[in-house]
Amino acid sequence: MKLYRISRQVLEQAERMAAKWEARSEAWWNKQSGGSDEGWGYSTADYCKTLEEAEACESRAEEIHQALAQVTGSAYTPVAPWSVIETLKAAAVDRDVLDMSM
Repeated sequence: MKLYRISRQVLEQAERMAAKWEARSEAWWNKQSGGSDEGWGYSTADYCKTLEEAEACESRAEEIHQALAQVTGSAYTPVAPWSVIETLKAAAVDRDVLDMSM
């Protein structure tokens, strides 16, 4: 299988997006259990309105984590199969869009 180099910036942004998906789901679960949504932030607290949306967020986070687990190589030259890079680049773009809108 051919491996391609991936930038550290893409990896970091993908990790941040996975954390955002997890936070969105966690905020929904917290609200369902009677907790407060204060402190979650605008794009987190009310993102999930249903159980299905919360589960979809968890699924997206898991997909990114699985892709990150397939990255090999050193910290200076990380590499991965092209399908993994596509997943991570998509997550990084999503995170970049969130960062620009803040």
